[in-house]
Amino acid sequence: MTHVIAEPCIGTKNVSCVEVCPVDCIHPTSDEAEFENAEMLYIDPDACIDCALCVDECPVNAIFIDDELIQGGEGGGGFGERIFVAKAEVCPVAGFVGEVLLALDRLLRAQGTRP
Repeated sequence: MTHVIAEPCIGTKNVSCVEVCPVDCIHPTSDEAEFENAEMLYIDPDACIDCALCVDECPVNAIFIDDELIQGGEGGGGFGERIFVAKAEVCPVAGFVGEVLLALDRLLRAQGTRP
């Protein structure tokens, strides 16, 4: 199971998680060219060793185990365009709302009223 950085990181880009990562799997780092234009940081799943050091370092609580998140909606573009909602084990309110939104999205798609 890999760790992922979710939407609370958008616009924050605090690099404290980068500094504690023993395998440098969190990008872009502040010295990488794309850092300035990046909307948020991301974890390279192939490089992540699941040490979880970044989880406690994140000031906006945006880092989760991949299994603790569900993707809002279906399809979608790149990682930065996806919306992640915490499951109930992480946040009871967000998890419930996320499940309701996913159910509504599936219903609308089944009825052909949602693109």
